[in-house]
Amino acid sequence: MADKDEIMKFPTSDLEAAAVDAIDPSTIHPATDENGTLKLVGGKPVYPVRGVTVRDETGRSVNSTLRVFVAPTAPIPAMSTLRCVDCHIAPWIRKGELTVSVTADHLEIIETPAHRQAAKND
Repeated sequence: MADKDEIMKFPTSDLEAAAVDAIDPSTIHPATDENGTLKLVGGKPVYPVRGVTVRDETGRSVNSTLRVFVAPTAPIPAMSTLRCVDCHIAPWIRKGELTVSVTADHLEIIETPAHRQAAKND
């Protein structure tokens, strides 16, 4: 079996995602191993972002993990639609199911619940 660092990664276009939970930037910290050593991707630290569901091209949720090189600096409201920018994906198997690890440069908010409500009121 290949070492996790040797798993094939594929560049892809930006991906859409949904923040299921609110994201507080103060809770996002660089990924570390069990010894506290920074986990690096391409020599740079990455920040796991929890509570986000990545969507495929049809808009369906996929089993995924998400990490970014640039952590969000502003709060992201729950149920916001996000764009994962400049992504690389690596498929792998978790608990017998295909899972995709997504590493993005950063996240952009496309739409928040407040935007959707305002559009309904117009």
